Amino acid sequence: MVVNYSYIDSEVTIPPGGVQTNDSRPLVGQPDHVGNLVLEWVQPEWGSGLRLLYNYTGEKVAFVGANGLPDVLEEPRGSVDLAFTQRFDLAGIGWTVKASAENLTEEPWEFTQAGERWTSFEPGVKLGVSLGLTFF
Repeated sequence: MVVNYSYIDSEVTIPPGGVQTNDSRPLVGQPDHVGNLVLEWVQPEWGSGLRLLYNYTGEKVAFVGANGLPDVLEEPRGSVDLAFTQRFDLAGIGWTVKASAENLTEEPWEFTQAGERWTSFEPGVKLGVSLGLTFF
């Protein structure tokens, strides 16, 4: 199991006189909280591995407010991902098959401005399958 967490207190100060609404604000795209939790099961004899991940991203400035309009914020969100890998040898070549699913909770991305919903979108679940080769 792996757990990590970061608290970031970023700030940028802009000289007055521009079109920006706020002279001081967090950095664009920098969340205040970031956290990850990874649970992993590995069976070396079988060449199998299963990984469950939870990722959390706190609130962040998505677009800087200008001409009196407030900043647009991306609201906090979490996501759950799952990945399975299987390694095997065939014809003297090492093969790895990976199946993955991202955003299993189907958490939407929501944006607000002055506490009001600005827009949102639902990225859905992303499914993937990949094949890797190791020649040496």
